[in-house]
Amino acid sequence: MKKIFALLLAIVLVSSPALLKADTDELTGSITCQTTYVSGTTMDLNFTLTWSSPDDEYQHHPAMTFPAGMTPNSASQVGWGNPNITGQEIVWNWTGGGASGTENFTVNVTIDPTLFGDQGVDYTVFGDTWGSAPHEFSGIAVVAGPPPPPPVPLSNWAFAIIGLLSVTFVYIKFRG
Repeated sequence: MKKIFALLLAIVLVSSPALLKADTDELTGSITCQTTYVSGTTMDLNFTLTWSSPDDEYQHHPAMTFPAGMTPNSASQVGWGNPNITGQEIVWNWTGGGASGTENFTVNVTIDPTLFGDQGVDYTVFGDTWGSAPHEFSGIAVVAGPPPPPPVPLSNWAFAIIGLLSVTFVYIKFRG
């Protein structure tokens, strides 16, 4: 009986390739950043969007949300999609792009002088809903940044406090 069941299962799997590739017809990809930001500047960040879909779903429009302290000013097109900037978020309209590809783009940002360390830019890339779900992918594009400045050593604070306490007061009495 076990041999018959195993044989029937093998026949079903061989005759139904869709069963073997479940969850492989999804839109996948990522956005990465190739630029290290500089605190207190306005600069371009260079990004790369890559995507793939085995069932021919096109990436429809990417959306990115920048962290506090990193304000987007402008952005280049992705494919033929124009950017729409609202606050910290950029959404590109219909970008085309086919079922797989790579797209390089830039975002001009103003960076707060107090921003340090690596920053994460949240993104979601939506598909055109052709083919199997899921029709989007999300992640975090890491933008490398400078390390925070070293803390002021305690000994420097002590000298500053002693300096404040040792102010000499001069008293002058006027005759009058």
